[in-house]
Amino acid sequence: MIDGLVNGVVDINKTRKKWIPSKNGPVTLTLRTESEYIDRLHQFLLSNWFNNFNWRTNTILYYSPELLKSISARDICFPSNGDRVRTPHFCQELWTNLDRSCAPSDTKSRAAGLLYVHTMTRLHAVQARFPNMTVDLTFLESQEDVQVCRGGLSFTGFRRSDVSTLIRARDCSSSDCETLFVEEYRYETGLLISDVTQWYRLVAALRTIGQMYFWFRGIGLILSCYFIYGPSKKVSIWIRLRKARDLFIKVPTQCVVYGSSFPVLCYVLAHLLDAPFTYNVLEGHFFSQAGALDIKPEAFISYAVVQMRSVWIYALVWQVAVSMVTSTRQLHTTKWSNGATGVPEFLLSAFSSVTLISQYRSTTFRSSQILRIMEVPSNMGRGWEAAKYQYNFRHRGQGGVVLGGVVIDLKFLACLLFLVAAWWGVHIVWSHLWAYRYNKGKLKDSHWLALPPTPVPYSAGTLWPVVSVCVQWPSSFYCIRDTRYNEPAMLKTAQQNHYRHRYPIRSRLLGWKQYEDARVLAVTASVRCKYLPEEEKRLRSRLSGKIFDTNRFIQHHLKCLHRRSNDVEANVAFMNAVLMSDPLVYLLLAFGADPSTQLGYYQSIWHPHHIVLLPVAVVGERNEYTSSFKLLRRVNACELTWAELVQCG
Repeated sequence: MIDGLVNGVVDINKTRKKWIPSKNGPVTLTLRTESEYIDRLHQFLLSNWFNNFNWRTNTILYYSPELLKSISARDICFPSNGDRVRTPHFCQELWTNLDRSCAPSDTKSRAAGLLYVHTMTRLHAVQARFPNMTVDLTFLESQEDVQVCRGGLSFTGFRRSDVSTLIRARDCSSSDCETLFVEEYRYETGLLISDVTQWYRLVAALRTIGQMYFWFRGIGLILSCYFIYGPSKKVSIWIRLRKARDLFIKVPTQCVVYGSSFPVLCYVLAHLLDAPFTYNVLEGHFFSQAGALDIKPEAFISYAVVQMRSVWIYALVWQVAVSMVTSTRQLHTTKWSNGATGVPEFLLSAFSSVTLISQYRSTTFRSSQILRIMEVPSNMGRGWEAAKYQYNFRHRGQGGVVLGGVVIDLKFLACLLFLVAAWWGVHIVWSHLWAYRYNKGKLKDSHWLALPPTPVPYSAGTLWPVVSVCVQWPSSFYCIRDTRYNEPAMLKTAQQNHYRHRYPIRSRLLGWKQYEDARVLAVTASVRCKYLPEEEKRLRSRLSGKIFDTNRFIQHHLKCLHRRSNDVEANVAFMNAVLMSDPLVYLLLAFGADPSTQLGYYQSIWHPHHIVLLPVAVVGERNEYTSSFKLLRRVNACELTWAELVQCG
């Protein structure tokens, strides 16, 4: 095949209108090609979204035996006749003119040196080996156009080049020459151009600030767990340290990591600056020779950590979505009876880990199909570098534009959201079919399977932002349990007897089992009940036998202020201690003067001995949960101790 390729180039020269004698210069053939390059799994599955096209300049230069006898190694790139002789394109490249260039892994420093000198040295070795044969030389060079990578704030461009040399020894004693020996030698390189070094200090500063913020966040959380119990002379410091340790271990780490907007924003800005350069460098580490990927586990972990930086993009997008769809005013009314919407734990990390498949390569779906090809005129001179972009099939300016970096992250996010939406649609259809077939058309309350809500106290949206719970708190973090109706005898009595409920908050009899849903056992209103019309309608629609959502049950207990149990108060203090220990949140509470963060001590009219600390703005809404309270005293957050402040809500 190689021999036929060289003979074909020689035959093309003979058929041209202007025949060039082989002794005056090399025979050349230049082609411009546009090809697709599918090398990764996501490019194979979604080729329209993750397309990758390459434009290359491919040149063949044939040096006949007569020409080789009259030139030296220097004449290949610097001919004595000047511009009248065609020279290879690689002669103007930097990487071919380095005298001492060798691979970092080459401990013996076996540098190729100057490409044209190294090639002529090998040519003379073949001539010495076959002195009675004719020897010719062919250069096959391919240069990729500069691909400008967009998808970040920094500029990144890359280009790949390769040169193959074919040296043939032929026996021409008869009329037809016969090729007896062929030596092929390949040179290749990749050039990466970027201005990311100019942004290095800013990128390093952003990541350092974000990391230091997390350290302060952790220290503040430890101090919060320690001072949450308040000063007490009866408790020793070792007992308080042990309690603080136990409380710190129970903190949901995903909520702490992705609930703070400031460090997430720092990491996102740093990722926007260096994402194009970083992804191109990672791509080089995953190059596989002959389709075999050989990476050590330690190196793979380090590459995976860098590749999963897209998790900060996903976290910021979700924080913006939560802040847009969650209204603080609606959060504390009966219409919003389930809490703040969040994503399950490790979902953001799982989404980010999917981007690791972008580095998976396999020869089974590898494709480099040539889409278009054209021959470039042979009289194209050195102005080719400035004019070659006009010979593309679309005008691209200075180099092709490749959408990479953060754009790749957003493409993966869109694909994952599409898969989640498709899965959710299948779940809805299946739920309806199951309900009409086995449950008499009654659907279970399972529409929070994908985005479960987090039950929150009244401090949500006032003392700490709602985005702090953008990652859902599982029900296992709550210690709210109602065991009064778990006994069989009590269950039977509750189902048969009628009960009078003087206050709306005591009007729901709910059974509770650990790790299960709550069930409404019996609700029988009397004439003395003070229900609001919409509340009474909702209560009557949730009579015995219907499964009640766990998160709604917990949220109901968090909203009921009259006669709160100790478990509910403990949960309110725990959530506030975790979320208000954020450095920026705490500083705004301690030194801010926002009227919305004004607090007040309120006394229950129904239970005068019961006093609660609530944000003033929340009680002003006057719903059935916060009604019948008398304001005793207004205070600011900075006037309270930490043990008192965490009780708010």
